[in-house]
Amino acid sequence: MANELEQARELIDRAVSGMTEEQLLFHPGEKWCSANILEHLALAFSGTVKGMQRVVEAGKPLGGRRSLRDIALQTGLLTLGYFPTGRTAPKMVTPSCTLGGLEALAMIRENLQSMAAKLDEVEKQFGTSRRILDHPILGPLTLPQWRKFHLVHARHHMKQIDQLRGAQSERSAVGAVASR
Repeated sequence: MANELEQARELIDRAVSGMTEEQLLFHPGEKWCSANILEHLALAFSGTVKGMQRVVEAGKPLGGRRSLRDIALQTGLLTLGYFPTGRTAPKMVTPSCTLGGLEALAMIRENLQSMAAKLDEVEKQFGTSRRILDHPILGPLTLPQWRKFHLVHARHHMKQIDQLRGAQSERSAVGAVASR
């Protein structure tokens, strides 16, 4: 597994370490719970697998030309690591919100492994310097950029899981004090 994807796996494992089904399903208000976040990332990984399979079937890279907008977005996210908050997820990666927490955790691990294998397959076929496939928001990316995107995306969402754990701990602590 490439370094960026290994880092993403470690971030995910660290963020969810020891979480129970109840903790994975905890969410305040209308926000996603940890299970929803994991499902969202799993869907993003599986979407990349499908896109890379199209590249394999076409027998050539499918990335187009980068626009100035693409360059700006790629620089912000891939070079500076800035992931904007508050955006609505594209429909294709919006979680169903029907998976259990442990089910979502198994799904993300499986899809990350599948994506890593597919990216390695495409790299063997086409190398790393060509714009291999267009990302729906960032535009055409090389394989190293795809890997970096998934690391930055995972880091962004693991911070959210850390916040959820903190909110749940605060809620539990307040409940314990109130029951005394």
